[in-house]
Amino acid sequence: MKTKTSGGKNESKLIELTRQHSEALTECVMEIFALYHVSKTLNISLSMDDIFGEAEEQMKELLDITEFSVMLLDNDTSILSVWKASSALYEDIKEITFKVGQGICGLVAETGEPITVGDTGKDKRFVSYGETQQKITSLFSAPLKSRNGKVIGVFNVHKDEPYAFKERDTLIYNAVATHIAQAVENSQLYNKTKNQAITEGLTKLYSKQYFMEVLQHEISDAKRRKSNFSVLMLDVDNFKAINDTYGHPEGDAVLKKIASTLKENTRKGDVLARYGGDEIIVFLRGTDRSKAMYVANKLLDNIRENVNANGGSSKESNGKITISAGVACFPESGDNINDIIKSADKALYAAKDFGRDRACLAPKN
Repeated sequence: MKTKTSGGKNESKLIELTRQHSEALTECVMEIFALYHVSKTLNISLSMDDIFGEAEEQMKELLDITEFSVMLLDNDTSILSVWKASSALYEDIKEITFKVGQGICGLVAETGEPITVGDTGKDKRFVSYGETQQKITSLFSAPLKSRNGKVIGVFNVHKDEPYAFKERDTLIYNAVATHIAQAVENSQLYNKTKNQAITEGLTKLYSKQYFMEVLQHEISDAKRRKSNFSVLMLDVDNFKAINDTYGHPEGDAVLKKIASTLKENTRKGDVLARYGGDEIIVFLRGTDRSKAMYVANKLLDNIRENVNANGGSSKESNGKITISAGVACFPESGDNINDIIKSADKALYAAKDFGRDRACLAPKN
């Protein structure tokens, strides 16, 4: 009888052990399934704005990640800033930044190693962010690393209760961080390649081809909305003489300084492109004839005051740089791309003929 009882107990233990292993295996399979779906969703889009999309809901439902934030690192300033966060958290923390080495996420960015905090109230390294400080009790922070191992950001997961993270949780969240980093890096590489394709190497202005595509789109939009815009065709005065006198490297420096000066003195929505050689073309949305002439003359003043040969911007130099401008407006100067460009070009040559360092307005058609 004792043997049977002992055998029955052993059998019960074996059944219980098998059940536990089965549950653990099922849980493991479900976690792998969840990670697969989150990874797949994160990598659907190459747009930085669209990366998370459905992934946030999947992270909540499949991985129990209810509150999280993703901070990206600016290598030039060594500052971490909030890029994405769970819906309930984002508004509270969107303006928060951390220096590398500051707080838990700053330490993670500095060391490249994950950190788990069981109770933020007892950890002196923890620096709260925003109005959410009372809600964050447990914190897990993992580095986002590029393929070459460089830290590009930090992934934070928060819980309300203390000591909420098990070892298995941190392994999963580390894996999620890896997938987020991959998605971010892919998106950044895509955007860099895209920008290289539409920008000109020397001046970092847009390419002529890209500008013409934008202009064609804006013409259609302006016709539909019955709105106006203006185009400025700019040309460096006596640019050949600059190259002959100071050399082509100095000519390049002058073009770069002109481009940066123009960008600093135009609106964010304006489009500037290198049209060819020393010609730069500018699109001014919602700008009529009088405003366009005002902008053109302001840009001429800025170039005259800030750009010189022999150093690009040295005010001690005698090599004063000036530009001329031709101004064409939609719809007065033309209602199609060819007529607008021709009108701006003719106005530019008129400015040259009248003595340079001035702006001329294209006549109404």
